[in-house]
Amino acid sequence: MRIPVTALLQLAATESSIPPAGGTVRTVVRIVLGVFIAMLASYVLIEQIGSWRRRRADRDH
Repeated sequence: MRIPVTALLQLAATESSIPPAGGTVRTVVRIVLGVFIAMLASYVLIEQIGSWRRRRADRDH
């Protein structure tokens, strides 16, 4: 199965002429996901520090 070179060139031209769909929406979604992941990571870190401090305090007494 051979595809002519002109068909490939037309396909490449068509692909590049299509504007990116939802560029703004993607940016907002990425920002929201980034903030959510940062909040989740900070919560896990705070919980781990609290757990470490509780274990250390129990050892001291």
